[in-house]
Amino acid sequence: MLFLSGESGMGKTALVTHFLDELRAQGHASVLAGRCYERESVPFKGVDSLIDDLSRFLRRLPHAEAVALMPREVYALARVFPVLGRIDAVALAPKKDVADPQELRMRAFAALCGLLARIRDRRPLVLHIDDVHWLDRDAVTLLGYVLAQHEPPAFLLLLSHRSEGAASHALLSALKQQLHDNARLQEQELALRALDPAATQALAAHFLGARHRELAPQLARESSGSPFLLRELSHQALQSSGAVALTLHEAVLAHAHALTPAALRLLEVVAVAGRPLGKQLAIDVSGANHAQVDLLVAERLLRVSGGGQERNVECYHDKIRESLSRSLSTERLRAVHARLLAMLLEAKDVDAEHLALHAAGAGDRRAAALYAARAAAAASASMAFEQAASLYTQALELGEQSEETRRELQTKLGEALANAGRGADAARAYLDAAKGAEQEPALALKRRAAEQLLISGHIDDGKALLDEVLHAVGLGLPHSPRSAWMSLAWERARLYVRGLSFRERAGELPAAQRQMLDTLWTAARGLRGVDMLTGAALASRYVRLALDSGVPEHPAYALSSEAWLASASDGPAAGPRTDALLERAEAQALASGRPDALALVQLNRGIAAF
Repeated sequence: MLFLSGESGMGKTALVTHFLDELRAQGHASVLAGRCYERESVPFKGVDSLIDDLSRFLRRLPHAEAVALMPREVYALARVFPVLGRIDAVALAPKKDVADPQELRMRAFAALCGLLARIRDRRPLVLHIDDVHWLDRDAVTLLGYVLAQHEPPAFLLLLSHRSEGAASHALLSALKQQLHDNARLQEQELALRALDPAATQALAAHFLGARHRELAPQLARESSGSPFLLRELSHQALQSSGAVALTLHEAVLAHAHALTPAALRLLEVVAVAGRPLGKQLAIDVSGANHAQVDLLVAERLLRVSGGGQERNVECYHDKIRESLSRSLSTERLRAVHARLLAMLLEAKDVDAEHLALHAAGAGDRRAAALYAARAAAAASASMAFEQAASLYTQALELGEQSEETRRELQTKLGEALANAGRGADAARAYLDAAKGAEQEPALALKRRAAEQLLISGHIDDGKALLDEVLHAVGLGLPHSPRSAWMSLAWERARLYVRGLSFRERAGELPAAQRQMLDTLWTAARGLRGVDMLTGAALASRYVRLALDSGVPEHPAYALSSEAWLASASDGPAAGPRTDALLERAEAQALASGRPDALALVQLNRGIAAF
């Protein structure tokens, strides 16, 4: 594990690229490389480009060799990173229907661990992600999962980032701390500092050539040991046939503004795009031609990546992108965004988040909100829950939606936050969605909010909200241990008299009855880990009413809950009764066809055994 840091322009990317190119040339190691982009909002930012390189690596292998590398859960990995689905070995792999998004994400993470381990079994493996200060939370979660395995795949992971402002990048700091606490990792940090004066002067002399070698000492001093700034200053000195005294920003702009108008437009378009842009698309948007692309590449203002029909252009260095973007007027910036948006809409397979970025830049908030919502849905489908939450928030902030659309977006925001494990934030989103809603959907949203508060440890707030929801369906929480005991005794007595038989019924339950059952079920689940007495009282009432309902899934939940209550109250003496209840619950769960009902039976079987 190597963190490579240094100020922008010190040569981090050049150093790592040189090292990786040597490894590739030797042919003794598998090398996968990716990069983060500041203005990119793709799921698993940084890791996604690494997976793109992984897909290219797998496509180059013979089919049989690629098949041999496939882990069992590779179908889940392809759900998170659809680019892998284009590989025959992945597309033909067995698939499984996994409904729960968190479960599917964990299987995908595990599949990535397995795939990297199998690649590593063949030869040494090196992974590199550049500019990790732009990582998103989903990517940090994924990297943390891979590296936290009991036996993580043995590879070299290179993560390079800017040193300036590193302390303010909370996710980078969190990743470093997470990895620092992992005793199984060999972690090192390498700071790439400014060149020493002798090396700087030698490099200046190399850039300037024999005719202007006398300027080398001055440019060496003005560059402060930054190779990138030194090259830009040397370029300006050669253009002006004399010494220059410029900042890096000024040097980049002077270099750019010396270009032909068409070349400058092309460079501005790529800078505003903020991420790799299809070469032909950049030409079409700017009105330039291939000769101008070649010129900018020769001037080291652009770089070209990819091959065949997938050739992309991007700024040679982030400082070029930043300087050009900052220099554009508001009107010019909006015009470039609008042109990019128009051309992207004519292209195929364009990411919605890319459209949202340029719609917002062009000042079209309505369109930006629409595209952000689409991008959020795609991120949710890829199990990038934090990214989905960010995009849903962006859509809500940008748009002026109808109440119905706004409520739908807030509900989806709550789901994304819940899947990301941010229960309190999810509860707030659900409560926002409940405002102004009709009674039944409002109660359902408040119930989900209460559940998220309870399972995330916000017990008092969760119970208060749950009490409000219970009162809305004619119930309520016991407000003292004595009243909880009395409620439990009363419900157990009624259940004893009633018995545990039930008769299945076809058709839908009345809305009021369904609301009461759903609310009791939420209360029983949410409270049994934090207030067992109240949870048991509500669970007992739920069991009685669920058996009365006869709806297929509720008796399965009820019998499973009754098994938990029996084992919790009677201990080992309840063994035979608990086993019998679990057998009945399992049969009913199988008959209902609901995997969550069957999972609940298995969970309560484990709790009873414990």
